[in-house]
Amino acid sequence: MLQDRQMTRGMGGPFSERDRAEFDHMHDILDVGCGPGGWVLDAAYEHPHIQVEGIDTSRVLIEYARASARSQKLSNAHFTIMNVLQPLEFPDNAFDVVNARMLSAVVLPDRWPLLLQEYLRITRPGGTIRLTEWEIPITNSAAYEQISRLFVTALYRMGRSFSPDGYHIGIIPMLGPFLRTLGCEDVRSKAHVFDFSFGTDNYADAYQNVKTAYMQAKPLMTKGGLISEEDYDMLYNRMLAETSHPDFSG
Repeated sequence: MLQDRQMTRGMGGPFSERDRAEFDHMHDILDVGCGPGGWVLDAAYEHPHIQVEGIDTSRVLIEYARASARSQKLSNAHFTIMNVLQPLEFPDNAFDVVNARMLSAVVLPDRWPLLLQEYLRITRPGGTIRLTEWEIPITNSAAYEQISRLFVTALYRMGRSFSPDGYHIGIIPMLGPFLRTLGCEDVRSKAHVFDFSFGTDNYADAYQNVKTAYMQAKPLMTKGGLISEEDYDMLYNRMLAETSHPDFSG
C-alpha cells in the first residue's frame, strides 16, 4: 500500500502522461497485479464512465480492494482473483489500456515475452500497454547502498535480473525492445524521479517501505551466502539510523 501510494503520487496521478480528452472514447481498463487496488480506485474515481478492473493472485488483497471500492462508492471499480503469470481469463481485444506496475518483482526474465504477448492479445487495436518499472535507488547512505548492492547481487545470482553484471535490476531498458519485438507501435518512455530525502513528502512512506522490504529480503542475502545474519542485522540497523538522519538524501 505504501509503494502503491508513493508511486502514484510521485508520477502525478494514475495517468499523468495523458490528456483527459484521450479517455472520452475508452470503456475498459485492466490493472495486472493490482495488489490492494490503489491504482484501480484512483483511475476509477478520475474516470467514472470507464470500467476499471484489477486482478491479483492474493485473495486477501482482492477482498481488501473490493471493500475499499464499496466504501468509496466506486461502482466502476472491479477486482478479480486471477493468476497474473498464467493465460488471463479475458477474451481477445477486451481492454483499451492494460496497465502493469512493478511486475519485475514476480516475473522471471524469460517469462516477459510470453507475458507481454498475452497483454497484446487482450488489448484492443489502437489501445495501450502501459508498463511501470523501477531501478535501485541512489542515496547518500553508505549502509543503504551496501544493502541495495547485496540485494541486486542476490537477484543476479538467482537469475532474476537483466543486469549483465549484477549491479542493477536492469528491466527498464528491456521494456521498449520487448514491445517493439511484439509489433507494438509508438513505443514511448517517460522517466520519474522520486525524491525521498528526509523532510520530503515521500520520506515517511519510503522509510517504512525500505524498513519492511529489506527485512523481508534478508534471507535472499544471508541464505545465499553473501553476508552472515549477524553482519546483515548490523548493516540493516545502521541503514535505518542513517536514513533517519536529517541529512539523508535519496
